[in-house]
Amino acid sequence: MFAISTISVVLRAMFVLLGLKMITMDGSDSRDALDGFNTRMRKLLDVELALCFLGILVGDSLVIWRTWVLWSKKLNVLIIPILLHLGTVILAFALWTCEGLHPSLADLSTNVAPPCIPLEISMANSSVATNIAATVAIGYKVAPKSYNEIPHEKQPDTENSKARLAICRLILFHLGTILGMAVTISSGVANASLPLQFINFWIQGSARHVMGIYPTSLFVVAHLQKSFWVGPDQAPVQNSPGAGDASPAIDRRSPSE
Repeated sequence: MFAISTISVVLRAMFVLLGLKMITMDGSDSRDALDGFNTRMRKLLDVELALCFLGILVGDSLVIWRTWVLWSKKLNVLIIPILLHLGTVILAFALWTCEGLHPSLADLSTNVAPPCIPLEISMANSSVATNIAATVAIGYKVAPKSYNEIPHEKQPDTENSKARLAICRLILFHLGTILGMAVTISSGVANASLPLQFINFWIQGSARHVMGIYPTSLFVVAHLQKSFWVGPDQAPVQNSPGAGDASPAIDRRSPSE
């Protein structure tokens, strides 16, 4: 997931840097020059967009799979996430088709062709809803179980709340990113200068990849927080018999002694 997102961000950064070079060094800031630049870079954008869709769909599939494993393969828990994920897949296909039908309309102010904006916003919302539904199921299953597995009964409850707090922060960051992207797409920067449009283009593209990285980040956070709950000194020790092992002392005294 990180590899897909990194490659996509690099491709988008290349597009932005080449566009800024055209504006600053070549002095071509007219609309015709921008249209010609978009036409030349269309294949690069198509590759980046395909990787973006792949990252989102694979990421949502991973978080659903993780939920399925944690809930002992109970499909009834996954009804809502699966339906939302199917909606994301359908919307991603529709958005890709729309982009192919309106390639000349795409510009930097909207990041996609104007007729495709509702599809992009709907796809983003569907992906967010999928991740929220699966994350709630994961949090409900994992956090209490991890706390109960702690061998010390007097473990402070703050240790258990660390994962919940970290996951909540991750969800809020994710939602904030998507909300900001949706607002930017809806408003657009069509009247802004070309350099600002290029920067906005890169920011919107990077925000897309946060959606794909989110499930992997969730797994990493859960793993790190679990290391706080159950440390190496709390793990059960199993001694196998060996030449250097000391036999446990046995008290053979009678109870009266």
